[in-house]
Amino acid sequence: METAATTSVRCVAVPRALTDMTDATFTPFRGLRFAAGLDTRTAPPYDVIDAGEAAALRAADDRNVVHIDLPVDVGDAGAAAAGGLTGTAEADESVRAAHRHAADLLETWVADGTLVVDAAPVFYLYCQGYRDTAGRMGQTTGVVGALRIGGSEVLPHEQTTKKASSDRLVSLEETRTNISMIYGLSLASGLGALLEPEGPPAVAVTDEDGVHHRLWEITSPARIAALTEVTASAPVVIADGHHRYTVAARYLDAMGDAAPVGADRIMTFVVPLDPDFLVVRPIHRVLNHLGVEAADVGARLAEIADVAEIDPGSLDTDAVPASITVLVPGAALRVTPRLRDADRAVLAAEPECLRSLAVVWLHKIALPHLGADQVVFHHSPEVVAQRVHVGAAPAGVLLPPVGVAEIAAVADAGERMPPKTTFFWPKARTGVVMRRFADQS
Repeated sequence: METAATTSVRCVAVPRALTDMTDATFTPFRGLRFAAGLDTRTAPPYDVIDAGEAAALRAADDRNVVHIDLPVDVGDAGAAAAGGLTGTAEADESVRAAHRHAADLLETWVADGTLVVDAAPVFYLYCQGYRDTAGRMGQTTGVVGALRIGGSEVLPHEQTTKKASSDRLVSLEETRTNISMIYGLSLASGLGALLEPEGPPAVAVTDEDGVHHRLWEITSPARIAALTEVTASAPVVIADGHHRYTVAARYLDAMGDAAPVGADRIMTFVVPLDPDFLVVRPIHRVLNHLGVEAADVGARLAEIADVAEIDPGSLDTDAVPASITVLVPGAALRVTPRLRDADRAVLAAEPECLRSLAVVWLHKIALPHLGADQVVFHHSPEVVAQRVHVGAAPAGVLLPPVGVAEIAAVADAGERMPPKTTFFWPKARTGVVMRRFADQS
């Protein structure tokens, strides 16, 4: 590990002493950032990069963050989540060796000035500018800080799927760094008023989807104190990154008293739970196996819903669906639930805040009615439609998005939505800032 004498430090105004933040929910931290070359050195989150994309990022720059976040010997995250890592001793050692090499790379980049450490703990204002599917300009704005692990003020918002294998714990053990940020939603009032940028951004990069990512350091002691106070006034709901949060908690618990300073928190992008500050898209379903023939899906659904057949050629897969659409070879079906007494009884067993959600009706009523027992999730309606069109799956389901008010209601009730209900977009860019435990105090 490098000593302080060999660590490059980015000079910023050092805030005057603040009140003790040890017990605060959300605090500033000393960030680790690329000194230059942002256009070729940041990357999408590890779990949305396939093998081809990872290889292209590695080839584009030997200092791209993928080299430490998704080491080449580990393979792509999609294969890992699908069980590509077998869990054998040989596979485990291969994963550990890859992340040990990643940790060495990280320290080399700090030592040679590729990465520099901010001189003082700060919050980071993070803005993502984009055009939506209708071509309208939009922006997601929030603040990046260190979220306390294990507090009652941190809530999940949806159930999680069990991953067959994961290298995230090994990554944390070896690098002792939050390489990517998780995504949290704040229920606090007044947070949005503290998210106005001042001056030029410290980081500006445009990704492959045309999203503009900009990062500002928040160094004002008064503003840091205000952000700390406001974020502590209401729960933070984990929107994206449940698995990384759980891994960080496991790591902290396993290390006990030997845990490094800073391991009790995780780098988090906190956004107000407000439609003016974020975009929520749905996650769709590919149905790989049905208990009925694909040609009979429409008639079967008509037993539990109103079904209208539409021309599949008129389906706009670039648009966010406004209703449930079931795709079968050669047809698209608009589906409106029509509850039978038996269906009402099934939904009555669910928390009240969940009963009206399309995704709940789908999983509790429609999928069992179709005998669908192999479901794959995908955020792209185009991919779902293509899988059905080429015969790779007998059916697919496009779901409408869950609204911000519905997310808030579920969080307020302390409940969780079904797995893979929400897709928060744009994704936070990995590499705009990192959080290394060795830099915290």
